[in-house]
Formats: sequence, C-alpha cells, structure tokens
Amino acid sequence: KSNALKVLEEMKLNGIKPNEVTYNSIINGFMKNNEINNALKYFEEMKLNGIKPDEITYSSIINGFMKNKEINNAF
Repeated sequence: KSNALKVLEEMKLNGIKPNEVTYNSIINGFMKNNEINNALKYFEEMKLNGIKPDEITYSSIINGFMKNKEINNAF
C-alpha cells in the first residue's frame, strides 16, 4: 500500500476528513502510475463523501487517460 493511502487511512482513523486536496493528490498519483482503476475508485469515493471534484481533479483524470492513450475515456 502506498504511503499516500496509509496517510489517508490514518487521517480517517483520527477523525480528520479528507478534502479535495487529499483526493486530488491520490488520484493524480494513481494516474501518473497508470493505475486508472484505482484513481477512478478514489474519484468515486471523493464524490460519495460529498467532496466536489475541481479543475485539478478533472485535469489529473484527463491527463491520465491521454497518457494511456485512452482518448475516448478522457472526454
């Protein structure tokens, strides 16, 4: 498990609610490592937790799809 996910778990255990910056960092990291399914999992979790994706969130996802030549999924 990545350090970022360990920090996310620790935050939750200590009653600290992750925000858009937390989720954006995790999503961006997964996309940069070609782990699209994991990135999308946390994108969905973000929305389920009532955190509105922002331009950074969408930019990370689009860049990840483009990097992996999944152009149709980027739009």
